[in-house]
Formats: sequence, C-alpha cells, structure tokens
Amino acid sequence: MIEETFPLRCSLDEMRSFLRAARRNAAGCLSFYWGHTPAEGRRSGTLQGGVEADWLELFCAEGRAVQALPSTTTAPESSTPMP
Repeated sequence: MIEETFPLRCSLDEMRSFLRAARRNAAGCLSFYWGHTPAEGRRSGTLQGGVEADWLELFCAEGRAVQALPSTTTAPESSTPMP
C-alpha cells in the first residue's frame, strides 16, 4: 500500500505514470482528501483549488481504471467479505 500520494514535485503525467507502474507492486494507493469536489476546487478560483481538482480527477480516473481490470488475486478463504 502506498500512502499519501500527491504530485507535489512532479507533473500530473509523471504521477499518472507512477500510479500505473505501482500497480505491479502495490495493493493500492491512498491520498489526502480536502473535503470538496473537483468542481468546488475549480470554482474557488485559486491555484490551490485548481491543483487539488486536477489531482482528484486524475486519482479518481486511475482508481476507476484499476477497478475495471480483471482481478489477479483471490482473497484468503478466512477473510471477512467486504460489504
């Protein structure tokens, strides 16, 4: 699991490449959520709001892409099913 991902010192394209490459070795990625949608960030009119909006859109798009992939692992039989 990769924690606290955010493109602080790289471009969104570099971050996208990192997220895609990480799929081979990590069970997933976590990021911070600021409590507002990309649209709300954009409406703020601030640089911070725009950067956060771009990041949330990229992170969500990559998450949907991962969910669409066929599963290559199976959960242990003793695990509790997720709701």
